Amino acid sequence: MANKNILIKEEIIRKKEGVAILDLKKYREISKKLEEYQKKEKLLRSLEKFENLAKWGRGFARKKRITQKKVLEND
Repeated sequence: MANKNILIKEEIIRKKEGVAILDLKKYREISKKLEEYQKKEKLLRSLEKFENLAKWGRGFARKKRITQKKVLEND
């Protein structure tokens, strides 16, 4: 789908007169930065989920009075 979007943008830019090459370069740079940002945002969301799970686990262990020593002894 990204390729179709780029082709559509290229056609639109070609129809306009003036500095079409610069506009296309800007478009590609912006789209690349946007993709990088979306990847980072996705990683941060997954990290946040992991942190919430760890926080829940610590709370659960505290409520049930489970210690590291008990866990290591049971292994």
